[in-house]
Amino acid sequence: MSCDTSTTELLRSHGMRATWQRQLIAGALRHHDGHRHAQAILDEVQESHPTINPSTVYRTLSSFRDAGLVAETNLGTGELSYAWLGDERHHHLICRECHQTIELDHRYLEDLRGAIQRDYQFAATVDHFAIFGFCADCRQKLGTT
Repeated sequence: MSCDTSTTELLRSHGMRATWQRQLIAGALRHHDGHRHAQAILDEVQESHPTINPSTVYRTLSSFRDAGLVAETNLGTGELSYAWLGDERHHHLICRECHQTIELDHRYLEDLRGAIQRDYQFAATVDHFAIFGFCADCRQKLGTT
């Protein structure tokens, strides 16, 4: 199955129309490893379609986020970044000192989600988290535990 076909099916399975604009924006995320700022996504899609409106990109990113297809996160830069999730969930540990980013397995947050559900009867959405702290090297350099 081609990427375009799977994107169309994924969008439709989340109740969205698979317009060419959504396909283009999804492609800019799916074919990029990691996180991207909205401006970088806009720049990429305007290379092939210069008339695409910036508000279309921002609205589409918001609708992808609301549908659970995209993670919207502040990774400590002060600017929101976006990552394609599809059916995959991931999280990050970010060092406040050296800014190293360590990928955190979803099972850690899934356990937290289960505890919140059990203790508070609250269905938390734990699709994508950035947890800030200090890595082992920086803790050693700073003399903290």
